[in-house]
Amino acid sequence: VWDSTRGQAFMDLREHEKRVWSVDFSRADPTRLASG
Repeated sequence: VWDSTRGQAFMDLREHEKRVWSVDFSRADPTRLASG
C-alpha cells in the first residue's frame, strides 16, 4: 500500500501473487481493507 503523502510504501500485501489494482478501506474500521 502506497502512502502518497510520504511517497513511499507503508504496507506490503504478500497474499497476492500478482499486481493488486484496487484497495478499499472499511468505513466502519479504517484499519481493515479489501484488495484485489
